[in-house]
Amino acid sequence: MCNIKIEKIRLHNFKGVDDMDISISDISALILGGKNGFGKTTIFDALELVLTERIARYSEYRDTFIDGRRAYSQEERPLVCSMDVPDISIEVTVSIDLGDGHVERRILSRNAMTADMKNPIDFDVFRELKIREMEAGQSHVATKEELDALGLSTFREQFDTLNYMSQEEATHFIKSKDTKRVEAVQFLFNTLPYDSRINKIDKMLLKGLKEKTDALRQQKQQKEQTIQALRQYGSGEAGEANGYQRLFQGGTAFNWDAEQPNLSHEEYAQLLREGGLLDSILHVITHQEDYRRWKNCQAITRLLEKTADYAYYLQYHSRESAFLLWRDYQRETAIPFAKLELQHIQEYQFVVNERLRDLAGLKKLEAIQEQLRLVKEDYKAATETQRAYDEMLEQRNRLANHLKAHADQLTIQRCPLCGQSYETMQKLQDSVESTLQLQLSSFTVLNDQVSKNYARLKEMVNEVVEVLNSSFQERGVTPAVIARYNELDKEKISRNVQLLREKGILADLPKAALAETERAFREELQTKLQDYNVELGYDTMKPVYDGYVRYIAQDLRNVDSIQQKRIYLQQFWNRRKSQQMEQLTQDVTAIDRKMAQYNQLESQLKQIRDAIVAQKNAYLRKVITDVEILFYIYSGRIMQDSFYGRGLFMKNVQGKYIYFVSKYNSDVDALYKMSSGQLVALMLALLLSLNKLYSRSKFLAIDDPVQTIDDINAWGFTETLRHEFRDYQFLFSTHELSYGSFLRYKLSNMKIDARYVDMMELRKSADILPEG
Repeated sequence: MCNIKIEKIRLHNFKGVDDMDISISDISALILGGKNGFGKTTIFDALELVLTERIARYSEYRDTFIDGRRAYSQEERPLVCSMDVPDISIEVTVSIDLGDGHVERRILSRNAMTADMKNPIDFDVFRELKIREMEAGQSHVATKEELDALGLSTFREQFDTLNYMSQEEATHFIKSKDTKRVEAVQFLFNTLPYDSRINKIDKMLLKGLKEKTDALRQQKQQKEQTIQALRQYGSGEAGEANGYQRLFQGGTAFNWDAEQPNLSHEEYAQLLREGGLLDSILHVITHQEDYRRWKNCQAITRLLEKTADYAYYLQYHSRESAFLLWRDYQRETAIPFAKLELQHIQEYQFVVNERLRDLAGLKKLEAIQEQLRLVKEDYKAATETQRAYDEMLEQRNRLANHLKAHADQLTIQRCPLCGQSYETMQKLQDSVESTLQLQLSSFTVLNDQVSKNYARLKEMVNEVVEVLNSSFQERGVTPAVIARYNELDKEKISRNVQLLREKGILADLPKAALAETERAFREELQTKLQDYNVELGYDTMKPVYDGYVRYIAQDLRNVDSIQQKRIYLQQFWNRRKSQQMEQLTQDVTAIDRKMAQYNQLESQLKQIRDAIVAQKNAYLRKVITDVEILFYIYSGRIMQDSFYGRGLFMKNVQGKYIYFVSKYNSDVDALYKMSSGQLVALMLALLLSLNKLYSRSKFLAIDDPVQTIDDINAWGFTETLRHEFRDYQFLFSTHELSYGSFLRYKLSNMKIDARYVDMMELRKSADILPEG
């Protein structure tokens, strides 16, 4: 037996702790006291994380309460004290008594980088357990052989079950349903080796076998359905075929028209059955003359609905060149002239299409070009004169204003602009003003000349525009006619008219007025309407004709060709069905053999499972036999005022559950009668019993054992520790100073070195941040 003691716990940047060391090498019992949130549970969490690679209560929070669809910010992480510190580390120093006075000391540690932490909580970063000797400076990843040799493997495996009870464990047990309580009790009895094998058989083997068997059963059902379908469609009477003949020529191809058609039996059935595709093709070919008449009538009927458009096209399509000339005339001549303004005369160009120049008159066009040149020159000169006049006017205005403002001080008699002498200053001012008026009148005359020439230009251009407009109107080319013509789908109408003429449905119509053209076009179409059998269902024939018949070679569009194709496909299908039936029958036989093997394996696995369950029940009976006496004693000591001072009996219903009774012949679980505090006391008694019998290390860690129990139960628990576990090492916590002091006092009286640590003082010295 390797007894393990905890000597020191060191935390760095963990939860609410910046840096802290707790040494318990010189004492047997450490009692952590203080208010909630001062870091008591942090010490237990650190110890559990190092020894077991996780913190059980956090794992349960994540699995039970956290919605996996939520996203968490990485700004704050529960296991990190400060995000500014790059790493987190926990160290636990242990001493291992290997017997014969041989004691080994090791430091166990787990650490992680702050940047690698993830929310809400991820223990994967703490996966590696490192170990080093006290004197050695370098840690290394602990191996299983090393941990086994030191007895640490067993201690780590048993820690949560035999050596540690958290607040959540007791609370969760109290609030759980009956089935969950049974699972918790069985977990304390460490039935995991049996449960894992049972679960492996149930989930991995039996479930896998069931899935495979179900898949085989489904495959068999599908194959049997295929066999039944093949039998249902029957072999069919094929007759004698003349050999392979391809129906569809050119680039059109269908898989069933190939020499070796690769079709499913459903596809063959759709082709060959009564009312199938070949029957539909045969029906269309048999009545193809009626179908042609119906189709022509449908086309003619659609045309009759659009006679106005077709008549308009027939009436005016010969004038398309005139419409295009009108478009060019508008773009090049009429519209630019209509938008012309004098201030834009320099950019204006008078353009007339070559085909319209003779009509407009060449001499007129030359005169207009000359007049346009003259207007552009005059306008340019007037613009430059205006600019010069504005500059001179600004200067003269400044001089005149200066002369007026300073006439009394000035003695000059010569004009500063022209040098002419004047008798008085007043005469000089009058001369300046009269000169300005003369210049203004000269500029006005120039502007009037530009306006007259511009007006003449517009008259000349307007005469040409009116002549050209009249010419277009005489030929019937007007904006309304062109707009109506452009609304037509000319490409489609032209194509249809061509087809009508090629088929002899539409002859050349005589030239006439629009209404007469439309009437003649309508009458021409109506004479081409032919009678057809209205009962043949042409709507269903149309997709068959459009999808198949139209692509069949013209010389093969007959009943004999389709019948020969039917016989050829029927013969080919009969051969394929025979082969397929044989293969499907073999497949079903193979599936039956495999299912029989799976059933035999399932039976064997169930026998193994039953044997494991029997072993588990035998183990539970043995454990209960071992534990029930101690549990009866410990539960009676702790719950002294319950059940008349007696303890509780443990009973096991084989293969179902474990329950507790106040009388051994009772079958009513005492859990139904117990308060929350008594349930916690029961858990304490169970933990002490299991630890006493099965733990290889004399160590107990209980986070706040008296949080819900009353004074008499707390006293009973303390007395049990004093007398039954006096050679143990204890790590307790409590938020009640009175109980912490009481526990230290009672343990000290039994010569058990006990120390009470106020977490408030420890927090001040170690910079522990309050949790939450």
